Amino acid sequence: MTAHHRVEDIVKGVLKEQFSDVTFESIEVNRDVDEDGDPILRIRIVFDGRTEPLDPRRTSGLVRHMRPRMADQGIEDFPILSFIAKSDLRDTRPETV
Repeated sequence: MTAHHRVEDIVKGVLKEQFSDVTFESIEVNRDVDEDGDPILRIRIVFDGRTEPLDPRRTSGLVRHMRPRMADQGIEDFPILSFIAKSDLRDTRPETV
C-alpha cells in the first residue's frame, strides 16, 4: 500500500470516528511544500452538506488525531485540511461554445 493510500485510510478512519453523523463523498491527497520548503499534504475532503455545515469546533481538532497515526506509518508531512460541501463543487470542465 502506498503512502498516499495509507493517508487516505487514516483520514477516513478519523472522519468516521469524529463525524459518524456526516457522509463524506471523497478525499483527495496531494503532496506539496509550504513556503518554508517543508513537506505538507493538502487534503481536500468533500462532504454531503445537505443537512448543515460542519462544526468548526469539531474540524479544528482533526489534525491532532491524524498526526500520531501518520507518524506510526512513517509519514511526517503535515496535513492541511480543506472541507467543501458537495453542493459547492463546480463543474471544472471547460464550457463548450
